[in-house]
Amino acid sequence: MEGRIIISPSIASCDQMQLMRELEKVEASGCSDVHIDIEDGNFVPNISFGKKTVRALRQSTGLPFSFHLMTRLWRDYTSFCATQGASIVFAHFEALDYPREFIFHARSLGLRCGLAFNPKTPVEHAQYLLGDLNGILLLATEPDDAGEPFLPHTLERAAWLRGYSKEMDIWVDGAVTYDMLPTLERAGVTHAVMGRAFFQGER
Repeated sequence: MEGRIIISPSIASCDQMQLMRELEKVEASGCSDVHIDIEDGNFVPNISFGKKTVRALRQSTGLPFSFHLMTRLWRDYTSFCATQGASIVFAHFEALDYPREFIFHARSLGLRCGLAFNPKTPVEHAQYLLGDLNGILLLATEPDDAGEPFLPHTLERAAWLRGYSKEMDIWVDGAVTYDMLPTLERAGVTHAVMGRAFFQGER
């Protein structure tokens, strides 16, 4: 791992009435990808983007998309992500009966893949899988609409992962602010998913 932490703006936190304008903001910022949460109202209560909206976004930017699948319908959406310029696709460990099935499916589609973890789930449970992954995404809050605080134990989870692998991408998502970036980087985090802090200027 070299260089500064990478910011991945989460389009779910932008002004949904101005998606194209908000996408231009991401491009102008110099960020290297757009983060897209797929929430289907089943695995989590919220519903975010359908395939039609993702296709419209794809037609509007050349930036890669990092996908966070917050759904139990991982197979269908993984296949879809493979057609939409995905830089990496994360499925939730909690939604997978057989995690290696997801990994093999993603690999068969030529995708980089990773596992996402809710705060309550010990990342150690996936130790047997870590050598097969391109990244881990740690949720630093419970899934929410707004206002959940950053959970400090996320830093310990990131440090444990970094101790296991010096090369793995470690993503943190949830209540991340700009002033937290140095602390996240010291814990070994490589990618910070930023929503309100990026789109609403909460520095």
